[in-house]
Amino acid sequence: MQTQSLRFRVNVAVLVACVAVAVAFGLLLYPFEAGRREAGLDKIRLLLTVLYEQNKTALANEIFAGQNLALKETLSGIVSVKGIAAAQVYNTDGDLLMIVGDGMPAVDPPPGRIEAMNDPAFSENRWSGVDYTVYSTPIEVIGERVGFVRMAYDLAPLKRESVLNIAFFTGMLLSILVIMSALLNFILSRFFIRRISHLREGIRRVQEGRFGETIQVEHRDEIGDVTEAFNEMSLRLKEQHDVISSAIENQKADARKLAASNQALERLNAELETKVADRTADLLRTNERLKQFKTISDRASYGTIITGLDGTVLYVNEAFAAMHGRRIQEVEGRHVSIFHTEDQLEQVTRLAGIIRQADGFAGEEVWHVRKDGEVFPSLMSTSLIRDSGGRPLYYSSTAIDISLRKSLEEKLLLRQRIDSLGTLAGGIAHDFNNILSGVTGYLDLLAMESEGLAPVQRRYLENAQASVQRASDLIRRFQQLSKGGLSRRVSVDVHAIAREVFSMAATSGRDPLRLEMPFPGERYFVLADPSELHQVLLNLVLNARDAIEKKGQGPDGCIRITANRHPVMEGDGIGLAPGDYIHICVSDDGCGMPERIRKKAFDPLFTTKDRFNQRGQGLGLAMVFTIVQRHGGLVTVNSAEGEGARFHIYLREGLPDRAGDRLPVSLTAGTETVLIIDDEESVRTLAETILTKLGYSVLTAADGGEGLERIAARNGEIDVVLLDPTMPGMPGEAVLERISRTAPGVNVVILSGHGRDAMDPGLLALASGHVAKPFQVRDLSMAVRRALDNPKRDQNGARECGIQ
Repeated sequence: MQTQSLRFRVNVAVLVACVAVAVAFGLLLYPFEAGRREAGLDKIRLLLTVLYEQNKTALANEIFAGQNLALKETLSGIVSVKGIAAAQVYNTDGDLLMIVGDGMPAVDPPPGRIEAMNDPAFSENRWSGVDYTVYSTPIEVIGERVGFVRMAYDLAPLKRESVLNIAFFTGMLLSILVIMSALLNFILSRFFIRRISHLREGIRRVQEGRFGETIQVEHRDEIGDVTEAFNEMSLRLKEQHDVISSAIENQKADARKLAASNQALERLNAELETKVADRTADLLRTNERLKQFKTISDRASYGTIITGLDGTVLYVNEAFAAMHGRRIQEVEGRHVSIFHTEDQLEQVTRLAGIIRQADGFAGEEVWHVRKDGEVFPSLMSTSLIRDSGGRPLYYSSTAIDISLRKSLEEKLLLRQRIDSLGTLAGGIAHDFNNILSGVTGYLDLLAMESEGLAPVQRRYLENAQASVQRASDLIRRFQQLSKGGLSRRVSVDVHAIAREVFSMAATSGRDPLRLEMPFPGERYFVLADPSELHQVLLNLVLNARDAIEKKGQGPDGCIRITANRHPVMEGDGIGLAPGDYIHICVSDDGCGMPERIRKKAFDPLFTTKDRFNQRGQGLGLAMVFTIVQRHGGLVTVNSAEGEGARFHIYLREGLPDRAGDRLPVSLTAGTETVLIIDDEESVRTLAETILTKLGYSVLTAADGGEGLERIAARNGEIDVVLLDPTMPGMPGEAVLERISRTAPGVNVVILSGHGRDAMDPGLLALASGHVAKPFQVRDLSMAVRRALDNPKRDQNGARECGIQ
């Protein structure tokens, strides 16, 4: 019974130790697995947020314009991203406009919920037995909400990975526990229980009166010492038994001594078993915790560093070393100053004072330096570790490289500034176009009557027309800062555009310059608007010429334009969608830009030139940025003071294409009746004068209501209507719909201060043409004549025949 009881207690101790290890392992595993899953969800949320940011402008424009095919293509592009199960778009009333992908049910949310949605939101839902994380956000264009979007990401892979991790670690733990239990049972049985059983058997024989028998001593330890003591005791008992065998009193005394020895031996054995079990459990727990910490830290995606109180690096993980462009072996044992420049050490000293006062800090932006000298920001948290007595031991820190995040924040702020000023520019340009329409038209009328003018008067007239044209070009640049689209996009020869730009720069410069185009024999084509690409390169070349003149290089200064292919792969991290691009570089040897100016280079209305001497308006680089962004490309600048500048432009690659034939520009006359509906009296008077000179019968109206009354009163007599769509009162689209319904034979030409690309496609679809303000005599005459000579519309929609 003694042996069975001892073995039972040993097994219970082993079981308790195993359970303790299992509980400890589970407590360590749970936060690790929970953190890993939360990190996975953060990445998914970041992916959904980035996808939305990349596509929000396209979604807003397509919803606002009602371009369902383009909207479906954009949603399909979102769903094509790995993990995105479905995407839905709603209008502002909460009605479902389109859904792409499987998994998310096409259910219109309650109107109240849609109206209350002001910010992006994440939620987790389960449909058809599958879990999804859903990103919901309103879509706005020019500060106006046009709809809402929902994107669903399939969480099945993330949950499957969690189940596999738990199963793996559970199996590994069970295997370790089984091996540990078997090993401990073997060790205890081999080195303790068996020997104690032999000792107990010897004691039993002594108790039976068989004195003088001994037990073999297997190991020199505490049990071995007890066994030797028993052997000596047995021999002595034998001697005493032989001497005092006749004395029963002495025999009883010896028996009592033997009983006392047995009790002491049992107490010693119990104490020994307890100490061995406790010590073994402590060692196993400590060893397991150390292995867990090192495994987690070594495999973490964020940087971890432990330093002594004197700043010596005691430990770094692979992520921290790689973040600084170094290896672990060249970091450990050195001082933390290798991670900072002299300027950054001032911040490090300040943070060290915070640690001494508050035992650490959390979420501080700390600047570091890589091995190659590049400085970068990191998000750091540091704690002061103390021992059980409160004495400081070392510092423990974590760090995350936030260079990409800060770069994206700067780009977002720049985009917001350009959008805000672009909206203002569009409004100003519209009003100026109305004013310039009168000036341009009357100058054209005066030019038509210029036969009787003296040569000097003709020169004055030509100078006035040129000044008005420059003002019109400036207004067009303001309009391009607003949120208009591309007028057209064709394959453009980069070499041909660059050659034209260099030709203009060579004739317009004050000092001769060296202009170089080291193009290879191969030609490069990009998908772009030719005039806008010409404007981009011309702005950059003129800026480069001014920078060279400012540096005082004269003929020694050089401007270069180069081009090469630049394919973009998934995950390149430069902010472009994957595809084939052409990289155009415009570089110069000029004065360059310091850091503070380089960061504002693309800001609208920002200029370092003398505005009072008309040297700069602050629109050139802003136009470059806006045009390239509108083409789906990217523009960046590298520059340092005194070292010139290099502008890098990335545009989609195109194929050789032929430009379309141009329309004739001769004046055309007629005798039909034309109705002019415009709230600007000067525009009405000018158009009436031009058309009257061309032989037309002209009527005018100051708003949409008056215009509809004129049409009703002259039923069947009016042939063409010139309509301004942005008049106060009745919207131009409503006027156009009423005309189409009540007078279907009347052709309508849109007369607007906005370009055709910035107009509502639905409005253009109902019209027979478009004339942009300020207009010339030939533009107006051609638009009216085309609307009269060509069929207005067929069953499939309106025929486009306006002047671009």
